[in-house]
Amino acid sequence: MAAQLKIKHILFSITIGFAVLATGCGKTKNEFNGYIDTDMSYLSSSFSGRLQTLNVQRGDLVEASQKLFEVDPTYESISASIDQHNVDALQAEYEQVKNQIVYAKQRLKRERTMAKSDASSKDDVDLALKNLDVLNNQLKSIESRIGASRGVTERTLWQKSQKNGTATLDGMIFDTYMQEGEFVQAGQPIVAFITPKSLKVTFFVAEPDISKVKLASKVQLSVDGKEEPLTATIDYISSKAEYTPPVIFSREERAKLVFKVIARPEKVDLQSIHLGQPVTVRSTHE
Repeated sequence: MAAQLKIKHILFSITIGFAVLATGCGKTKNEFNGYIDTDMSYLSSSFSGRLQTLNVQRGDLVEASQKLFEVDPTYESISASIDQHNVDALQAEYEQVKNQIVYAKQRLKRERTMAKSDASSKDDVDLALKNLDVLNNQLKSIESRIGASRGVTERTLWQKSQKNGTATLDGMIFDTYMQEGEFVQAGQPIVAFITPKSLKVTFFVAEPDISKVKLASKVQLSVDGKEEPLTATIDYISSKAEYTPPVIFSREERAKLVFKVIARPEKVDLQSIHLGQPVTVRSTHE
């Protein structure tokens, strides 16, 4: 499912890319055509189950750590309760053995004192010492079992937490793929999520103009509906050139040799910008 969604997003980008290329790679020497794109995040549950709650819908703005959905945690809740009951029982056994050790130490001390006046035999002392050793070993064994049981409890609680989908950053819900009550497989996308940092502008630069764009350099973005241009930083320039159709390898066709460039906008309002929206990119380099 995740692979199919990614393929759809790639096909969407390719379609937009061809549309941009079809209009020409640039309006002036320092202007290039592009479009709004994103690195989509697909949020899912790490474990299978029935989708119990879906707290968001398309277009919702969400904050970091906000709960987006929950897969039915009944199994994990029951398991955690049983695990905790085992820990409590072992803890009670532990306290009981500790009390027995206190008594065993007192008895050993008494037997040793009595042995000095021949009121107790060496066998009585040895027996008291052996009993104390047995109790100490029991205590160590219980401590180990308590640690293992707590580990099981923590693992179960962690598994339960993995059935909660939370926003990693402030962002917007782009799409939802499941409805409450439906059974979801582990790793199956439930919501698509975008953030200001995931938005990008993809544009194409002709081979003669590629020297005008540099990694980490700033560019200006003009978007319909916005009076002020946006500022973006170039963070990717393709190392391989692509030919726009038709592919004719000749000196006259060098202008059709283009490079894919990606820039990351700053201070983006997710509700005012739309994926696929055309953008004019202006470079300040001559």
